[in-house]
Amino acid sequence: MPVTRLQYFSIAVHDLEAAAERYTKMLGLTRTTEFQDTRWGFRNCMLGIGDENVIELISPSSPDSAPAS
Repeated sequence: MPVTRLQYFSIAVHDLEAAAERYTKMLGLTRTTEFQDTRWGFRNCMLGIGDENVIELISPSSPDSAPAS
């Protein structure tokens, strides 16, 4: 069965602020959440169209967190 809809997908990046700026300019998305620190060792923000999230950007919050590898 083919995929007909995605809720959103995550992209790991080194620099969260630079990536958010790049994706908003390149794809015309808007930031739907502010940058947030999570307990899982990364920071994230959501980008979307209107109030619908499309992309979650994540970046490591410490050198030993999972997204850092």
